[in-house]
Amino acid sequence: MTRTQYDVVIIDSGISDLSEEGVRLSFDNNGILCVENDLSDELGHGTAVYNIIKKHNPNTKCYIIKIFDAKNEVVDEDLLLQTLKYVYDNINCKLINMSLGVAVSTRKCEMYDICEKLKSKGIIMIAAFDNLESVSYPAAFDNVIGVVSSPECKQTTDVQIVYNNTVNVCAKGDLQRVKWLKPAYIFTRGNSYACAHITGILSAQYCENIKEALRYLGTIAINSLDYSQKNEPIIKPHFPQGHRAIIFPFNKEMHSLLRFSHLTCLNIVDVYDVRQSARVGASTSRLLDSILPEFIIKNIENINWDSFDVLVLGHTGELGRTLGRDELIVDLIIQANKRKKYIYTYDDISEIVKNNGLSPELIYYPYIKVENIQHIPFGMLYRPWVPMLGVYGTTSKQGKFTLQLTLRDMFTKNGYKVGQIGTEPSAYLFNMDLCFHFGYASKPCINRYNTISLLNSEIDSISKKGVDIIISGCQSGTVTYDYGNAKYYTIPQTEFLLGTLPDAVLLCVNSYDEPEYIERTIRYIESCVDCKVIALVIFPMGYDDNLGRSRLVRLPGEKLVEFKTKFAEVFNRPIYILGDETDTKMLYENVVSFFSSEGKAEKDDK
Repeated sequence: MTRTQYDVVIIDSGISDLSEEGVRLSFDNNGILCVENDLSDELGHGTAVYNIIKKHNPNTKCYIIKIFDAKNEVVDEDLLLQTLKYVYDNINCKLINMSLGVAVSTRKCEMYDICEKLKSKGIIMIAAFDNLESVSYPAAFDNVIGVVSSPECKQTTDVQIVYNNTVNVCAKGDLQRVKWLKPAYIFTRGNSYACAHITGILSAQYCENIKEALRYLGTIAINSLDYSQKNEPIIKPHFPQGHRAIIFPFNKEMHSLLRFSHLTCLNIVDVYDVRQSARVGASTSRLLDSILPEFIIKNIENINWDSFDVLVLGHTGELGRTLGRDELIVDLIIQANKRKKYIYTYDDISEIVKNNGLSPELIYYPYIKVENIQHIPFGMLYRPWVPMLGVYGTTSKQGKFTLQLTLRDMFTKNGYKVGQIGTEPSAYLFNMDLCFHFGYASKPCINRYNTISLLNSEIDSISKKGVDIIISGCQSGTVTYDYGNAKYYTIPQTEFLLGTLPDAVLLCVNSYDEPEYIERTIRYIESCVDCKVIALVIFPMGYDDNLGRSRLVRLPGEKLVEFKTKFAEVFNRPIYILGDETDTKMLYENVVSFFSSEGKAEKDDK
């Protein structure tokens, strides 16, 4: 074909004015790219975009590429990618208008690369964001001018410049009269038309590159919006893998470090506790009812400082109150810091560090603050594309973290690459991608939209690592059980649910939970986000009828089977017992099956 120079390439649904040059691109049944001459617009969208651009600059020489029609109204990402490659190989132009895009991109890297090649040729690309105001591509790329609508842009020539890497420009996208098919004109709104206005404006002004184009738009802008603040990256522990570590004290939060020691980034060499715990001298395998690994718990007052590099310091608030000796914990921290030992702590000990002039670079506490959030303008969020499994519960202390680690282990052993967000402070010790600690003794300083924004952006980052599945686990109960005190309201759990948007949920329950409360929890989860509670997992501890509700004991096998049968009848979904080897295998297979095409279809039909 001739290498004519065009002002604008419009990638859209075609046009009604068939005097313009262009092609229709589509795939045949074998996935081969077909090039045809049919530019007829069956939708009106391309006609509207074309005429907006021409109204700004009647002399604009356009080249039309039709990639969707009445039968295929949704933009095909593969076809869009091939279209951009077609332009790169065959067409000389200054601008490309894409009043379209994809909100869920599975070929983001390839699309970015071809946009970078087009940019290197001096081509300026202008793309519209999703009308539902989520992040979409290629508009979100830093080598494309991304456009959204703004109510402040009243005139077709109004521009707002946005200082941000994701969103760059606002224009008139509110209700306006545009050229159509039948009828000949309609009133409509959308980011598509805002995008066309920006392309029309730029078509009348020569700009050498995208930077120059944005600089020019800034000179004619009615105002600017500054979202250029840089977020602080979340600080993660930096000690090397395999460092020798000791753990203290040996409380519930520490059990998972031993049960799943093969998943940790540490080499645990000793376990310590205080003499008053009555655990000193006991075997960890006996206390945990497991065979591996086994340590004899030592007295913290006889600590061997030469045997380790990292002190994993669990929750000590209750321990200090019980002993009436907070100075024991403080002295341990001071001595460890003085001896250049790295401390990974579950509690915020910043006051101890500050009051005693300790070296903070040797102390790590998982903490997220507002400054860690990368805000995208106008509340835009990424639409997840990697399968997300959530683990939720009806109460606290149900083995939710144990279940997450068990599944991580099984997925990894079967060759899957797992991304994971943990809400326990030990999450980073298990090489998880993010520790979003908001459980026991945590001091979170973000909530509501900030929580959702942070989790959403972190999930997008995890997804870019090429993981096959992401596992997230929540804290405590999911639905407020009693409304008599604000501290029992499960607002953080809802924020976490909305921030992670699981596709499938495993709900941990107790044998003594009221069926109505379990059912209410299921309904709430499935209605709050578009997901399915695919199974219930029964925590094997319960109350002994002879002891009343004084303490939890492990229920006998026959009793657990009885509850399992009862729950299966009541809730009509798979029921598993936590820790049962056969049930665990079946649970894993259930999760894998759900994320197959059949499982996804079941979710879509829900």
